[in-house]
Amino acid sequence: MWSDKDSLPHENDHELPEQKLWRAVIATTVDEWLHGPLARQREAERFLFLDNQDFRTVCYSAGIDPSHFRIRLEKVRAVEGRGCTLGRRTVIARRRAQNEVESSLEFCSQGQSGALGP
Repeated sequence: MWSDKDSLPHENDHELPEQKLWRAVIATTVDEWLHGPLARQREAERFLFLDNQDFRTVCYSAGIDPSHFRIRLEKVRAVEGRGCTLGRRTVIARRRAQNEVESSLEFCSQGQSGALGP
């Protein structure tokens, strides 16, 4: 099991094929959370926010720091929650959230932390 002190596999200068695969799994899960049918949204949300063991394993396999990534997901979820009743703005908020998550995948794989966006 990885600890936050351990080196992440992404610290190599190249991305391993396995990391690409696991990043695709995470990206698909996030897409289902944001855009999927209700049942898939709920399943994805449980994985992204409530599952600790598998979430951590998948993130480490993708070369992503799970703690930082989950913090960034929480911020996206907060934006999503505010956009629910705004009609057309919800579409814009979802697009912005998707962009934030995509940049978070890259950002967290570099082992950095920080706030989402400007």
